[in-house]
Amino acid sequence: FIEKKQRHHVAITPTDLAKRKERWLASIDRLYQNINEWLQPYIKDGSIIIERSSTTLSEEQLGSYSVPQLKIFVVDTTVDVVPRGTYLLGAYGRVDIDGRRGAYSLIEKDWDKWSVSNLPKPGGAAIRQNLTEELFKAKLMNIA
Repeated sequence: FIEKKQRHHVAITPTDLAKRKERWLASIDRLYQNINEWLQPYIKDGSIIIERSSTTLSEEQLGSYSVPQLKIFVVDTTVDVVPRGTYLLGAYGRVDIDGRRGAYSLIEKDWDKWSVSNLPKPGGAAIRQNLTEELFKAKLMNIA
């Protein structure tokens, strides 16, 4: 049993971990650039303000590290955009978006290919759609 397990075990080197973290942080930055571009008309007219700050993530593989997060002010409410991790089963990363009227997750199924997933109730199934500008804006307005 142990010999079989060892044959199938792939060692992850510190270099692999550093590359994974670097790629994950770059992917978050590109996602945030898209969000900023998509919301530019609202930012210009003052109806949306985006603030960027950092928070600390802690993952078993990577330890503790700093990641950027967004706070989107939409008229009289706030929506938080917070990365949750890169070492996830079946995904390269997850970013949660939480507002006053709901929440959803962005799942990175492949690098820089995000999908929108509702946060299902226990026993429920997640519904996933490819992230587009129109879908992001609609979801943002639904939860703000």
